[in-house]
Amino acid sequence: MSQKQFFLGAFLLVVVLLGGAFFVLSRMSSSVSNDMATTTDSTALDAVAVTPTPANTTTSEKPVVKEPTPTQSLPLLTKEGVYLLYYRDDGFYPKKLTLKLGTSVRFINLSNRTMRVFSSERIDPKFTVLNQSQSVGKGGTYNFTFVSRGDWGFYNQTTPQDAGVVTVY
Repeated sequence: MSQKQFFLGAFLLVVVLLGGAFFVLSRMSSSVSNDMATTTDSTALDAVAVTPTPANTTTSEKPVVKEPTPTQSLPLLTKEGVYLLYYRDDGFYPKKLTLKLGTSVRFINLSNRTMRVFSSERIDPKFTVLNQSQSVGKGGTYNFTFVSRGDWGFYNQTTPQDAGVVTVY
């Protein structure tokens, strides 16, 4: 094989790899919707009852989770100020959330699949601390406190097309 053929083959391989990476990243970002859920009134806070757990922890213990009726909406905030982010059969809800620095989020699995929250940023340790240590089934929770500003893209490691973003200011 000539040197010219070798470099042409290497160039084509790089183009194919970059194209594949671009495709994967564009699919992940396009799955993040611009829809932001509205906050519910205090009567809807009773729609979902969860057992509080410390920040940055995972629990597979099944808290009491009452599915809301079609006329109720899912609450986004507990009385203690913890934001609620749900994993449902159709993905994360809400898909976008904007929070103040130091705010905690409780990811709640309401789906029939396992949930394992992972950062979309795979290298920067500032964001990879979001990675959940173990998967949880239906009713399981994962609590995380955001202590750095930025756009925290995340996805379910067991179903990577289910993604969202938390913006911390």
